[in-house]
Amino acid sequence: MELVETLQQAIVGKTITNEYIDNVCSRLGLARLRESMSNVMESARLGIDDPFTEKFDYAKIKRDVVHISTSPRQKALLLQALRWKLTKAKTDFKREKMLECYINCDLLGCQTDTEQQTKIIKELSTPADTETNYVKEEWARLINTIASLRKGRNYLAPNESLIICMQKAAIAEKSDTSTKQHLLAALQKLSLRRSVQTVMINQNMIKWLVPLLNKTDNLSDYTLEYGVALLMNLCLRTDGRKKCAEIADQAITVLSTLLAHPNHETRPYVNSSLYSILTHKSIRDKAIELNLDNRLRTLIRTETSNSETKGQLEFLLNLLCKGGDQIVEQASDDEQDNDDEDQDVMEADLDLADKLQAVNQELSGDDLILVKYSSQTTTNVHKSYNNNLYASSTHDFKSKTPIDPVLHRPTTPGQLRQSIVAHTVDSLATSLVVGDIFHSQSNGFEQLNGNHTMFAASTSIPVKKSLSARSKSASIT
Repeated sequence: MELVETLQQAIVGKTITNEYIDNVCSRLGLARLRESMSNVMESARLGIDDPFTEKFDYAKIKRDVVHISTSPRQKALLLQALRWKLTKAKTDFKREKMLECYINCDLLGCQTDTEQQTKIIKELSTPADTETNYVKEEWARLINTIASLRKGRNYLAPNESLIICMQKAAIAEKSDTSTKQHLLAALQKLSLRRSVQTVMINQNMIKWLVPLLNKTDNLSDYTLEYGVALLMNLCLRTDGRKKCAEIADQAITVLSTLLAHPNHETRPYVNSSLYSILTHKSIRDKAIELNLDNRLRTLIRTETSNSETKGQLEFLLNLLCKGGDQIVEQASDDEQDNDDEDQDVMEADLDLADKLQAVNQELSGDDLILVKYSSQTTTNVHKSYNNNLYASSTHDFKSKTPIDPVLHRPTTPGQLRQSIVAHTVDSLATSLVVGDIFHSQSNGFEQLNGNHTMFAASTSIPVKKSLSARSKSASIT
């Protein structure tokens, strides 16, 4: 209630002091600690290795999702149920525990079970008919869901064969199907990993992406956004820019068109992709030949509603007109992945437009898993996570303010959206579920006067390092 009253007071014109905000934030940190400790104490009290992990027969689950005796519809419903255990988890903690169960049983064969891996690759690679189409789509949705989580990316990323298979399967989809959308989104999330970037660059992903993004009328917003974001992540690498140089004419034309696309969610990735490839002299020369400078000037002149967008366009024009070799501070080709910037983001799109529904008394979701795969015996998934409680939640709310006009480190659309959410309000709102921490009411309100500033929710957090001192005055749209 304190949070609600605080926001109401701010709306009607009362000021909240910095001291009051500091006090709330410190109590929120304490609440996180108390919540984590309560889980540890509960585990100890019950005398159980892991009271939060549901016990299922994962060996049977692994067998049934790929076995020839399981009908395509049964496979699809099982894969859907496994996804729902992650997307519909009541807490981040339970979601993380369930993911650990999938990883520990090597559900996708990404560790040592090469036979399982081979069967999954075959299912993704086989042309889908009406009966098996649901299976391929449910595999794509499950992989996309796992790739949405940091530990899931750690599990999937080393599996080069699966990465290549996913890319080929996405390319094989002739239209913008749900299967293509989720495979592309999963690949984009995995492109946070440098090893995966290397695989996709070597597999000529850029040469497929650029023509794909030229067909915006036939693409969903989801495909367009993740497609451009994937292109950006790959173009941050030197080898990626070299691949773009091979199709410079087409790359410049497509990105130039996307600069004015009505979907504003794509603009940070379009601007950053252009910035990256324009540091390559041959591409810059081609851009001038194609009159990109005039295109930018026109957009700058007509952009009257968004000063930040106008600033980004001016930034690109300045780079284009400089000439010579450009040295920029982007993701180094030999630097390590930054786990601190690798957040867990579960999107509503993971379950959106899923047409698979149980019929004629079929079991689905929790009912399916509980009835067919419940196990009373202890499985081998009782790994201790007391030192990592709520690790994903901590990453989710880490402050990162976009202070550069373009992005210089790999990110995903989900992460970028999360980073520009009102961080203060979001963190305070989340704390409403935590009880017994607001014992003392602090009268932090003061009437607005010339010595105080109205409380305003922070709208963004540092996502990427600045390119130069010059660029720190601009912000990502």
